[in-house]
Amino acid sequence: MGTDKGLWRLDRKTDQVKPVALDTKSLEVRAVFVSRTGRLLVGTTHGLFIYQENDFSKVLFGSNALSSTNFLTGIVEGHKDTFWLTSQGGLIEYNIATGQSEVYTYQDDEKVVGYFSCLALLKEKLYLGTAGNGMLVFDIGKKTFSICPEVENGYIKSIVAANDEVWVGTNGSGIRIISASTGKELSAIEHTSNADAICSNAVYSLLKEDDMLFVGTYMGGLSYTPVHGSFFSVYSCPELFNSYNLNVRAFWVDADGKKVIGTRDGLYYISETERKIRHYTHRNSILRSDIILSVKPFNRDFLIGTYGGGLYLLHRNTGELSFFQSDPCFMQGSFNGYERDGNNKLWIGSSKGVYVYDHSTGEYGVYNSRNSSLSVNSVFH
Repeated sequence: MGTDKGLWRLDRKTDQVKPVALDTKSLEVRAVFVSRTGRLLVGTTHGLFIYQENDFSKVLFGSNALSSTNFLTGIVEGHKDTFWLTSQGGLIEYNIATGQSEVYTYQDDEKVVGYFSCLALLKEKLYLGTAGNGMLVFDIGKKTFSICPEVENGYIKSIVAANDEVWVGTNGSGIRIISASTGKELSAIEHTSNADAICSNAVYSLLKEDDMLFVGTYMGGLSYTPVHGSFFSVYSCPELFNSYNLNVRAFWVDADGKKVIGTRDGLYYISETERKIRHYTHRNSILRSDIILSVKPFNRDFLIGTYGGGLYLLHRNTGELSFFQSDPCFMQGSFNGYERDGNNKLWIGSSKGVYVYDHSTGEYGVYNSRNSSLSVNSVFH
């Protein structure tokens, strides 16, 4: 794994992640590539590292390790020991057998482009992403550049080429799908309000495996296209309730189908068979906080924990809310659910420690950082 703090290795047997030393200092790793013969090539901000015979060897393009040409951003494998690398100083053709290299930059009457952010190889053409000048196409046989007019502007962060299609991930304009043979745009994938859209138009990484597409975004998470349709759907009850865009922290579905859903915007109690819904907030109920942290069944009722607003009972028969107890300690602070032990005592996690409540007597005690081995008072479960 390449990171801003160097190269890291995951041991699959132990699940341990350990740093891999490349040089005397921690280098930013922007590209990790495994060749057809099993060589590991690591592109960093200070040159290329090749792992073979249980050791890393360093390759510099030019004598200055700090030059833009040694700021590497992408690697693909060509023919006969040839690798193509993108850098902030140009496109590099590198022969791993001879150690010979050549750097190519694009130039026309108006501009010079040497900063390449990523690349993909399809047949005898390289598709190159730039930082602000869209996508360029490099003909390997002719050693010439051309501009892809369909993606002429913008910051390209990732490119995947397969069959006759080039999938271009942009920083702000989603994904553009280009025909390699005609150079025309076939379609686009963009972020919209639709539930099945990608989660952000800032597309930083793409992976395509057969019919599966994985899309890594900036601050939007990971999107993917499942082969057999969506595995998940958003819960809703037509004309009664829709949980879309609700931030749900806790919920419980009872045996008879009644649902209690805790959100950051209050508590919902839903009975689909009766076509009834109640929404509890601090404005229309005794709730002192609309942020619901826990929902758990408690005898015939539900125990509701809130953030900073105390602990409540939701009575199943009447649908009314009441405080769990009238003691001030249960009417304020945060509560995060409970577990019942073999002696019918409740162990309740809170922001003030762990409460041990005897339901038969109504008596309780609390363990916190002052009277027990707890190092902090906040107990989340």
